[in-house]
Amino acid sequence: QSRDGTLVLSEVKKSSRSEKASTLQLAHYLYALKKEGIEARGELHFPTEKKKCDLELTDALIAELESIYSDIENLASRETPPRAEWSKCCPQCAYSEYCWTL
Repeated sequence: QSRDGTLVLSEVKKSSRSEKASTLQLAHYLYALKKEGIEARGELHFPTEKKKCDLELTDALIAELESIYSDIENLASRETPPRAEWSKCCPQCAYSEYCWTL
């Protein structure tokens, strides 16, 4: 959607419990658009909580994304994956079977 000539990318989430991860996901989308020459801003919506968070792609956020991308590249280039470590997020994670089937 566009407001006042600015593209607004909206992301709807069930809960703000993982707000940091949701923010980084939306920032990733905004950064991908920026690389294509499309300037946009973001909005995170948590309808069940009646909460909305605005997101602007800042230099600090871009630096954080670049660091995460670097970590992912380093992890993916390893010959063997790191040993899985259980965390409180594991029971709800859609990918937990990848960690715990070995």
